[in-house]
Amino acid sequence: MVLKNNLAATALLLKTNLTQACQLAAELYAQNTNEPPIVSTYAYALHLQGRDQEGLAALQKLKPPQLEQPSVALYYGVLLRAVGQTNEAARFLALAQIESSLLPEEKQLLSGTMGGMPPPGVPVR
Repeated sequence: MVLKNNLAATALLLKTNLTQACQLAAELYAQNTNEPPIVSTYAYALHLQGRDQEGLAALQKLKPPQLEQPSVALYYGVLLRAVGQTNEAARFLALAQIESSLLPEEKQLLSGTMGGMPPPGVPVR
């Protein structure tokens, strides 16, 4: 299960074999709707398909402490930003910055998502 999720997540981040990666993420999610890494991979797959609201809904089923895990917070922040919730996104993206074991592609995703965002707590006008 962990290896398959890592395979799907890596393919999604590299944007290779997207059809298979999205299908694998969906299959894993159908079997494990409460596992934060699997939920975040599935949500990111939905995001790449332009289905941000569905991805956000999947993530929001997790408990708040699970959403605050840096590796999950990254994907939650990405989806929040995608739907225009930039203040909330900034908070979760800041949590993701704490994680030193993010993959290089995840660090790139974090950097790209945070570009032009105000620091957490600064309202967007």
